[in-house]
Amino acid sequence: MSDLGYEKLLAEHNKDYKDVEAFGGNWMPDVAKGYVVLLTKSKRTEFTKDDVGHIQWRITGHIENVADVDQHGKDFCVGRFMTTVPGFIKSAAQVLNNGFVTNDMSQDGPILDDCAGKLVYVDITTSKGKDDKTYINAYMTGLIATEEVIDEPIDPPQGDGGGS
Repeated sequence: MSDLGYEKLLAEHNKDYKDVEAFGGNWMPDVAKGYVVLLTKSKRTEFTKDDVGHIQWRITGHIENVADVDQHGKDFCVGRFMTTVPGFIKSAAQVLNNGFVTNDMSQDGPILDDCAGKLVYVDITTSKGKDDKTYINAYMTGLIATEEVIDEPIDPPQGDGGGS
């Protein structure tokens, strides 16, 4: 390929390139089950594969474990969910929707869009790929029920503070 062809190809992809998020620091927690994870971000992007439009969600979270200072609050990719593999989208949306299956991607997409702030259980596993490499995988396994916090100050009880 000539330098001019190479530069033209780079320029054609530059619009999409500007909008993507860098995947730096691919840290993942140790292989284990039942991590408590606060979902902090859902980034949706659109792409084309074989002339077909697709959507991808990249969900980020961090571990809530004050007993482990090495992992507490550390961000990692909880999952990449793409319309090319709809079963992963349906599974993630089911967890985030408290076990309810919608069977409708137009409802599941917004569930993934709005997942920041939810608390979930995540299992970290490994698998072997066709290329014989070992891959680390994160799976949301359950939504943790949380109560809404009242942000208004509560007046202390009136009285002398004495007992009987």
